[in-house]
Amino acid sequence: MQDSSVGLRDSILDHISLNKEAYFKSQQLNDPDLTASEKREIAEQLIDNNTSTFMLRYCKYLKEEHLEYFAEKDDYEVQYHIEQRKAELKKTSTKATVRNRRLEAIRRLSESGEYFTDKEMKRRNPLLFEELVGQYLTKEQKKEFENTNETEPATVLNNSRPQEVSVPEKHLLLNEFRSKMFSDFLRGKDDEFDYTEVDSNKDYDDLSTIEQDQQEDYFDSESPRTLMNDDSNSGG
Repeated sequence: MQDSSVGLRDSILDHISLNKEAYFKSQQLNDPDLTASEKREIAEQLIDNNTSTFMLRYCKYLKEEHLEYFAEKDDYEVQYHIEQRKAELKKTSTKATVRNRRLEAIRRLSESGEYFTDKEMKRRNPLLFEELVGQYLTKEQKKEFENTNETEPATVLNNSRPQEVSVPEKHLLLNEFRSKMFSDFLRGKDDEFDYTEVDSNKDYDDLSTIEQDQQEDYFDSESPRTLMNDDSNSGG
């Protein structure tokens, strides 16, 4: 048990000494930056001799497993900081879980159904569509857009008025519209969607197993649906 405590203490000190936001001591403008070793020594003095000050400064940077080291400290301030940090970590974890579940919902709804088709997104937010895309289409082209298959909006854009904006610009505007709709969905701003069906549903946890960079590629692409179509095409 003693060895475990020492190992946890070392892990805490290493973690804090490498944190670029943590405060260690006052320095003048031209003073050289503290080394990681110097930072560790300062943190070590505090954790051994003034735990409450250590927690005041550094508890907000600790990982959940680090809090176990202080669990038996008979100090109100220390225990207060522990509870505050646990609440922060829980909130952060919950937000990440909800975001991942909504990403998974986007993937599923995009692969099946019409919820994230251009036509349906236009229906849900006609003002945004008009601002970004619709104003550059004639009445005939708008009608064609309504009736076109989801895979063919490019045809409508290619035939729209060239004097207004170029064809590449039109595609960018359509992708901007799509991206805004996906972003609003992630932030819980889609008034037509029942988020309770997703946010508390563990069935939507599949995406949490995907590497973080894949998640970012998915959301940061100009059109998440395009990325998913590419994936499905390559798999078939």
